[in-house]
Amino acid sequence: MKLEKAIQLSSLFDIYGTLLTSRQQQVFRCYYFDDISLGEIADILGITKQAVKDCLDKAEKILLDYESKLKIGQKLELEQQVLSGDKALQEKIKKIWKES
Repeated sequence: MKLEKAIQLSSLFDIYGTLLTSRQQQVFRCYYFDDISLGEIADILGITKQAVKDCLDKAEKILLDYESKLKIGQKLELEQQVLSGDKALQEKIKKIWKES
């Protein structure tokens, strides 16, 4: 479950990460991409471990909220499933994405 959550949140970060504050982005990257513990992040940033945890929790909530409203991640996943099939359909979808 933890790995699935990390993969989901990492994908959402790729989509919505720029909408987070710079501090939230920094904490998220350290924790999920660099595999740095909360305590180590706290030491690096000069804040408490609880502040790191709160920042990470808020960033995760924001990413999940954006996805629940915009569903871009779900649309991209569906597109990938479709693209793994029919070539003509693949080209049509690519054209639609380029136009929008």
